Amino acid sequence: MTDSGYSHVSFSKDLPQSSLLLHSPIIRSLSEFKHAPRTLFDEMGPLDRLSDTSESDPYDTDVDWQVLVRRLQKENASLVSSLRGAQADLHRCRLEKSELEDIYARQADASDAIILRLRNALCRQIQEKKEDRANQRALEARLRESELDRQMLRTLQHPYPTTLVDKTSRQQLQTLQSELDQVAARRSELLTSIRTTQDQVDQLEVRAEHNEIAQLVGSHRVERRNTTSTEMWQQALWTAQQQAQRESQMRMDLGKSLRTH
Repeated sequence: MTDSGYSHVSFSKDLPQSSLLLHSPIIRSLSEFKHAPRTLFDEMGPLDRLSDTSESDPYDTDVDWQVLVRRLQKENASLVSSLRGAQADLHRCRLEKSELEDIYARQADASDAIILRLRNALCRQIQEKKEDRANQRALEARLRESELDRQMLRTLQHPYPTTLVDKTSRQQLQTLQSELDQVAARRSELLTSIRTTQDQVDQLEVRAEHNEIAQLVGSHRVERRNTTSTEMWQQALWTAQQQAQRESQMRMDLGKSLRTH
């Protein structure tokens, strides 16, 4: 008898099922059973099946399940970690998107303010040029009137003597008067032509300046969609102002040349 209380028994098909304990008082033979008992070999089946079933140990099955459970737990932990990392990345991307939207909104407001200031500056320049031209024309008109007044004064201060007036002097006076009338008519026509030309030049300048404003506004809007740099907007504003000043100087030179001719 071993430590576990069981004996070493050699099983056989011909032997009846009996107790494995040596100290069991009940000993039965096959003839004493009303129903023939089934032996362990009947329960286990043939030897080949016994050899097959002996390989599949329940302990090994438990070990396999434990390994599978551990593997699934590791995979689950890995998936949970990946999900948390993805959530953190998504949260960071949302924060970056919000910051970029705020930056874009601020730069859009700044560019709109720059465009508005540029438009107001150009409108003021146009209005100032119109006022300067109107004042210049009024001054020229006053100068012409004063010149005519001086001529009339000289004529009154140096009259022809009545004793020397004869037919020839009258004819010369009439000829001189007709020449003066022709000169005055030509001067009036020339002034009218100059005014018409100046008005046309003013209209062309106004149209050109309005076109420049529209082009600058369109170009600034396109550049605002393509860039987010404030320095580039300032450079574009400076370039536009320099170009407007150069074109204004060229138009003033053209107006002076027309007035001199």
